[in-house]
Amino acid sequence: MTNYFEDKIIDQNTIEEFEASEFVNCRFEKINFKNASFGKSKFYESHFQDCNLSNLNMKSTSWREVKFSNCKLIGINWSDCQSIAEIIFEHSILDYSVFHDLNLYALSMINCSLKYLDISNLKMKKSRFIGSDLLGASISNCDLSECDFTNAMNYSISPESNKLSGATFSMPEAMSLLSYLGIKIV
Repeated sequence: MTNYFEDKIIDQNTIEEFEASEFVNCRFEKINFKNASFGKSKFYESHFQDCNLSNLNMKSTSWREVKFSNCKLIGINWSDCQSIAEIIFEHSILDYSVFHDLNLYALSMINCSLKYLDISNLKMKKSRFIGSDLLGASISNCDLSECDFTNAMNYSISPESNKLSGATFSMPEAMSLLSYLGIKIV
């Protein structure tokens, strides 16, 4: 590892290089990381507040118990990460991001913009999408068992190509699930 930080508030001037660094219980506030690289870095029990992480390089990055609040995370390929566990996104924008072939048990995306998100071959059991906008999101081959879509909107989820056992949906958006079954409601 290049740098090790614990119990620190990180700002734009703290370090120049974020690659191959380890952060434990750190707080990142109002930092513009747009187009930066976090390659081979590790983030544990940390919080990002009001940061721009758009188009971030996540190659071989590890995330555990990390919270993102009011952040922009546009166009990120999360599939490049080495590991992701217990991540919370609140009031954040993850538009045009990619999540493929991952196990994201209990992921939380609360009141987020998830427009044109590409989600496939994921195990997302017990994840939460509460109040999030999934306009144009591509969701296929996912285990969404026991997921919470309460007050989520604009989603298009095929019950035939995704596992939805025990998932929670709100009306009227839940009606969109019937469109895949060829059912007409008048």
